[in-house]
Order: sequence, then structure tokens, then C-alpha cells
Amino acid sequence: MTVISFSIGAPFAYGDMGAGADIGTGMDVLDAALLIAQEVPGGVPALAQRMGVSANTLQHKLNPNNKTHKLTLDEALAMQQISGLPFVLHAMAAAMA
Repeated sequence: MTVISFSIGAPFAYGDMGAGADIGTGMDVLDAALLIAQEVPGGVPALAQRMGVSANTLQHKLNPNNKTHKLTLDEALAMQQISGLPFVLHAMAAAMA
């Protein structure tokens, strides 16, 4: 009996998160913002600290079930600038196409 196996590296199997990735395409803009927060080392608390905002408030703004707190455009821009991840930009551009 011959056993053949192969493996696929994580970036190719789960989507390349590198500079050429268009991860936000087809994604809701709030989902894209939440993904940024999840990708930043330290998550929402670390991102909020670098943004100069409350981690609790930012978490509420990233919660799609919360109707009282909304992420502003300035905050979405700051998240992308701090993280280097343009996911919200890509989601917005895809929504315009």
C-alpha cells in the first residue's frame, strides 16, 4: 500500500494576509474593522490604547449587535493606519463596484 500526502502552507490554505491580499473585498465594512482588531497583536485592548480610546467603547463599536455605539470614519481610518491593514478600505471599495 502506498500512502501519498501533501501539505499546503497556511497562507495559501486560509488566504494570504500579505500586502497583496484583497481580504476586504466582498466583506461588510464592520466585519472588516472587526477583522483588523482581531489581527492586531493584543486585539481590541492594544488597538484601543494606540488609538487613545477606551477598549470597552471600541469593543462596543465593533459589535454588529450593538445599535448604540457606531464606529466613525476617523476611527476606521485610525485602525487601518495603526495596523497597516487596509481591510475597511477594501470593503468600502468593493461595495462601490
